[in-house]
Amino acid sequence: MKLKFEEAISVPESARRSIADTIDYHTIVGFVELPSFRNVYCISLVSWIYIKRCELMAVINGIRPISSYVHLKVTAAAAAVALLAVYVIVLQTRSLLRELPSLVDINVPDGKHFTVCGDVHGQFYDLMNIFELNGLPSEDNPYLFNGDFVDRGSFSVEVILTLFAFKCMSPSAIYLARGNHESKSMNKIYGFEGEVRSKLSETFVELFAEVFCCLPLAHVINEKVFVVHGGLFSVDGVKLSDIRSIDRFCEPPEEDLVVRSHEVKDEGYEIEHDGKLITVFSAPNYCDQMGNKGAFIRFEAPDLKPNIATFSAVDNMCALDIWDSFSLIAVCGLEIRLGCGKLHSRLDFGTPPNPSCKNSATFPSQIFHLPHLESIFIFQCFTQAPARISVPANNPFTSSLQQLSLRSNSALIGTIPPQLSSLKSLQILTLSQNKLTGEIPVEIFSLSSLVHLDLSYNILTGPVPSALGNLRILQKLDLSSNSLSGKIPDTIQLNSLVFFALSNNRFQGTFPRGLTGLLNLQYFLMDNNPMFVSLPLELSHLKKLQELRLSNSGYSGTIPSAYSQLMNLSSLSLENNRLSGRIPTGFSNLSHIYHLNLSRNFLGGTVPFNSTFLKRLGRNLDLSGNPGLCLSPSAANAVDVGVDVCGTAKPAAHLPSSH
Repeated sequence: MKLKFEEAISVPESARRSIADTIDYHTIVGFVELPSFRNVYCISLVSWIYIKRCELMAVINGIRPISSYVHLKVTAAAAAVALLAVYVIVLQTRSLLRELPSLVDINVPDGKHFTVCGDVHGQFYDLMNIFELNGLPSEDNPYLFNGDFVDRGSFSVEVILTLFAFKCMSPSAIYLARGNHESKSMNKIYGFEGEVRSKLSETFVELFAEVFCCLPLAHVINEKVFVVHGGLFSVDGVKLSDIRSIDRFCEPPEEDLVVRSHEVKDEGYEIEHDGKLITVFSAPNYCDQMGNKGAFIRFEAPDLKPNIATFSAVDNMCALDIWDSFSLIAVCGLEIRLGCGKLHSRLDFGTPPNPSCKNSATFPSQIFHLPHLESIFIFQCFTQAPARISVPANNPFTSSLQQLSLRSNSALIGTIPPQLSSLKSLQILTLSQNKLTGEIPVEIFSLSSLVHLDLSYNILTGPVPSALGNLRILQKLDLSSNSLSGKIPDTIQLNSLVFFALSNNRFQGTFPRGLTGLLNLQYFLMDNNPMFVSLPLELSHLKKLQELRLSNSGYSGTIPSAYSQLMNLSSLSLENNRLSGRIPTGFSNLSHIYHLNLSRNFLGGTVPFNSTFLKRLGRNLDLSGNPGLCLSPSAANAVDVGVDVCGTAKPAAHLPSSH
């Protein structure tokens, strides 16, 4: 029988279509014009500027290495060559990965070493720092990057092209595993899809998604160290042979160590279970705000003792000073004459003490004058003196701006300027974790090209404008942690919406009729609102829903049994409400669920879960604070879910085990 994980990520044969099979990159040179692909050359240089001494002739036969074009002006020919390089690298990586099994065995000879890195998340300069500290990937210095290469960070395209390029040049020098962010649904929400669309094209959005599906799921080093992105399975009895099951079955070796990634750790790593489990995370100062270190693990054969190296975040080495550098920007290709020799079509200003972030109370409105600029990122720049978002009065906006992110600026105050609605090409608008006040300007909802709107963690007030329904291609909407009030407008019939967060506001009353139209919704977060109504039956129509959070909101009545039809649900939080009645028996059939919290309600009766279900969820199941609930003795099996065993006054954990 197939693993449920394999079933979840599989695609029916009838629905499979390879975008790679439609691409003939041999016809690209000579047919690409600069206006369409000026960013491709910039992207290629960002990746190749560091590895330009590496010979790419083996990858691009008959064409000079990309490094030889570093000092060229941006021309149509140069852009075409760069685009060709990107196509060849991605397609050749796809071919290499398709030949690999789901579980890859790695042999490290005696006297040699092997390095394992965790999440990188688009932090290109920290990736370069790893190579500075530990050397470039080669057959004598091999690496395994354990998933989550992309999303969140500003340079995910540069990171993935660099890793793929090394894979093409020397397949045994670098190994790549699939993380949870190498998937379409995560890329839609956390930035990679928008970045690819902005820097490359829609074709590459599909192409990267296809290549990610070819990535192996796990690796074993010398039959001793098991490396997987997220960790071990939530059910007992899964063997390495199950991961290999697509190709073959065999008895698993006895591993001495499990290495995982996926979670931020303050020191970049964490050792648990008497040294049997190590978590490694390689993105320091994650999301430009966590302040954590990064780490990688170097194993020396034959004993494979883990040697952990930690490192701190490095500054964006080529960041512009937005207050002083406008004269350096050329109209064609946005050539920035800096010491690193990069070309820019984006402005990126990170965490202090980055010199591009000055203690200034004046917002640099000049950035909106740049005619070819496509991306603006300002993180933690305005943290001392109060500043306001300023836009030009006569609207001489850049017509090409696709992404505007002003995040974690604790001194950025005032209202959201309605003039931002003049940015007609804008696809991603992030104004989160600032101190913005006032109502959401209705003009913002005229930006029909928006796919990502994040206004979370501000002090915004008033209702959500009914014009929200104009954002027909919106995929992520996050308005959480404000002081928004009223009802959700009935106009929210956004078929493309995947992520919808309204947590920690003051919404109340009935749910909108348009809720049933959110057929592609996967994440609905609306906890901590004074709703004081019954749970909406309409949610049962959202068959793709994976996470549902409605806790601490005064919901009353029973839990609709139709919620048992949400078969893709992995996390359900209904705690601290006024729910009564019984837990729907169909909840035991939710095969994908790993987190269920129904605590602090008025639920009663016997818990309808068998011992297998209880053990699978373990500590991720909380039924405490429901005085009328009890657990049948046959299902207890020493699992404490916060309720007494029926007919006793003892919780399950205090009873003898049935084993």
